[in-house]
Amino acid sequence: MIDHIVMFGDTLQEQVWNQLETITTKVYQHESGGVLRIRATCIDSGYRTQDVYQQVRKRAFLHWFAVKGVSGQNKPIIAVPRYQEINHRGEKIKRGIKLYAIGVDLAKETLYARSRIETPGAKYLNFPQDLDSNWYEGFCSEVQVQKHKNGQAFYVWEKLGGVRNEALDTSVYALAAAHLVGLTRIKWKDEEKEVTLGELVTETSIQLRKKAPSQRRARRKANGIQVY
Repeated sequence: MIDHIVMFGDTLQEQVWNQLETITTKVYQHESGGVLRIRATCIDSGYRTQDVYQQVRKRAFLHWFAVKGVSGQNKPIIAVPRYQEINHRGEKIKRGIKLYAIGVDLAKETLYARSRIETPGAKYLNFPQDLDSNWYEGFCSEVQVQKHKNGQAFYVWEKLGGVRNEALDTSVYALAAAHLVGLTRIKWKDEEKEVTLGELVTETSIQLRKKAPSQRRARRKANGIQVY
């Protein structure tokens, strides 16, 4: 974890989504001088669902994803997405909005297990030093309780009374976003090398980075290769 930002506003207002876009395109400078960018953003579609779909569609190029938490044991942190939009014939629109189901039970188990790792290294959770006690209380706001049904034991997560759980929910979505961009497949040595040798954060370097893909496409097309 690098940063924690709280936004206030009505999600029916476009300026709220513009503010979120500004946050998700924020550039962080690594201590080596390299650049860290947000690679994916998960947005809960459980409230004002259609508005979320509309905004995600407009900002797909920023890797915004519509998500919905689902409880239950053996649910993967990220499941295969399902298309949500239909045409006038009731048929699902190909390349329309995809909804990703997040297995919140497994995600919470993963986060809590990793929070018990005390030695920095693989799977160790790092937190900013300026987080207050309210954030940590929210992160630890749920407990796993064993219940029984038809003679079979199972576990559910229950929220503690008097504590808000947004810190835990957003941590779950952050973990899901990390899986969407390939957390389990990333070659970390290559990532560390890229950050260490990355360019310094300047407005010029950011603009050049944004323009680079279209320039590469133009060169490849000129060489007779179509790239999509």
